[in-house]
Amino acid sequence: MGSAASHASFATLPDDGVRGGISAFMKDLPAHARFFVGLEGLSTVADSVHRPVDVLAHGHVRAMLTQCALGTGVFVITLGVPMSTDEVPTSVLSRGFALGWSISEASASIFALPPTVATLYGYVLATSSILASMTKSKLLPAELGELHVRHLSHSKALVLTSLSSLALCSLAYGVPMLERTLYAIAMVYAACVYIASSYASLHMKRRFGQLQYTWSNPLGRAGAVFGALVWAILLLALLGFQDDSLFIAVVVLVSSALLSACYHLYAKHRQSLSPEEQHTLFFAHVAFRNKRRHHQRTKVMRFGMSGMSQMASLRSTGRHGMVGAAKGVPPLVEREKRSSVIMKAETSLNLNTEGDKWAMRRNVSSRSTDNLHATEEDR
Repeated sequence: MGSAASHASFATLPDDGVRGGISAFMKDLPAHARFFVGLEGLSTVADSVHRPVDVLAHGHVRAMLTQCALGTGVFVITLGVPMSTDEVPTSVLSRGFALGWSISEASASIFALPPTVATLYGYVLATSSILASMTKSKLLPAELGELHVRHLSHSKALVLTSLSSLALCSLAYGVPMLERTLYAIAMVYAACVYIASSYASLHMKRRFGQLQYTWSNPLGRAGAVFGALVWAILLLALLGFQDDSLFIAVVVLVSSALLSACYHLYAKHRQSLSPEEQHTLFFAHVAFRNKRRHHQRTKVMRFGMSGMSQMASLRSTGRHGMVGAAKGVPPLVEREKRSSVIMKAETSLNLNTEGDKWAMRRNVSSRSTDNLHATEEDR
C-alpha cells in the first residue's frame, strides 16, 4: 500500500467514475461480500477458547476495525492509481504492485496469491469446527468430532472438509461456469445464516434481556437491524441480479428441501443438546420462566379483581330477586347464565381446588346484600 500510494494522484481521476448504475452494483456486490464472511469464523472456535464470550467478542471488534482500516486504505489508493474504471475489477492489487515495484502486471498478479490462499485455511478451520459442533448434538456421526491425540484438533473433520473443498475445486476447474455459481450458492446460505443470527440477537435481547452479558454491543439493536438489511440486499442481489439467478434459486431450493428431509427423517430423532448448549440455555430458560411466572401472577391478580367484582354483582342480583325475570328473561336461563359467568370468574382467579372455590364463595356469601356490589374500594 505504501509503494502504491506514492503513485496515487487524485487529479487524474477518470470522468467515468461510475459505470452501470444500481444494476451493475447489485451484480458485483456478491464478489466483494466475501471479505466480511470470514469475521464470523471466529465464533466457530468457541469450544476451543477459554472464556469465549469475552475473547471472541473483543476479537470480532479488533478484526472489524482492522478490516475497515485496510479496506478504506485499499479503496482510496485504488482510486488514486491511474487506471481505467473497466480495469478495477481485475486489477485492484496488481496495478499498485506494478507501479510501486516497476514490474509488469502479469508478474504483479503473483503477489495477490498469498492473501487469497491464506483465506482457504480460515474457511476450512471454520467449516471443520462447525462439523465438530454438530457431532456434539448428534446431528453427524460422533467420529467426526474426535480430537487428535497430539494436536488436539478435529483432524477427521479437517480431512473431510479439505477433501470436499478439493472436489468442488476440481468440479469448477472442469466446468468453468460452475465456479461463480458455486460461490453464489455458498453466499446465499451465508446471507441466510447471518440474517438468522441478527434475528437471534434481537430475540435474545427481547426475551432474555435480564441476562447479564460480559460484553455489550455499542450499536445495540440498531446494529443487528442494519446487518440484517445489508445481508438481505446481498440475498436480493444473488437471486435477482445475476446472470444465473434462476439456476441459483433452484439449486438452493432443492438442496434446502433435501437437507430438511434428512433432518426430519433421520437427524431430528437423534438430536440432543450438547453440554455447552445445556449450560448456556439452562440459565436463559430459568430467567425466562421467572419472568413469565411474574407476568402471569400479575395478570391473575388483575383478572382476579375483575372476577370478584363480577361475582359480587351476580350474587347481588340473586339476593334482590330475579332481575332477569322482571325483564322477561326466564329465571332458569338467568341462573344458568349467572353460573356460567361465575365459573369463568373462578377460572380467571386460577382456583384449581374445591377448597379454594369454597372459601371464595363463602367469603362472598358472608357479605351483606348492600356490600355485594362492586364499590370504589373493591375496584
